[in-house]
Amino acid sequence: MAYEDPYAALGVQKGASRKEVQKAFRELAFKHHPDKDPSLEAAQRFQRISRAATTILKEVRSFATVAI
Repeated sequence: MAYEDPYAALGVQKGASRKEVQKAFRELAFKHHPDKDPSLEAAQRFQRISRAATTILKEVRSFATVAI
């Protein structure tokens, strides 16, 4: 699997706040959720944005822990 920038997948800038990431994820997840769009491409896009959001939110969480 090729590397994909998680920020690009969600359409947010690097260093985006937790709120911005969550908002972008919710919007894209609603649009590409397999229950809403049954195509195989939608399921793949949904998985991609889910991985991206998880990656970014883990990064934000670990940064917040270090910064304290």
